[in-house]
Amino acid sequence: KQPSETEVNQLVDDAEKYTLANHIFWGLWGLISAYVNKIDFNYKEYARQRFQQYWMKKQELLSSSTIRQKINVNGHVSISLKKVSDS
Repeated sequence: KQPSETEVNQLVDDAEKYTLANHIFWGLWGLISAYVNKIDFNYKEYARQRFQQYWMKKQELLSSSTIRQKINVNGHVSISLKKVSDS
């Protein structure tokens, strides 16, 4: 069975929201790497750019969603996004 256009659009929407976590991850990696790596690379600038992308995209991607966090028994945090109707 082929997914409907609505299902595909929802999957794309959900995947785009996870890019925010990616920007945070690589921003933190850049900050840490600036202090532990000896390679000639501007890690702080890389981190700045990743955090900038996070802040630029956050409002656009989460403006019509609510974020719910849940900590499970293993101490892992799971985040779920719930679409809020635009009424």
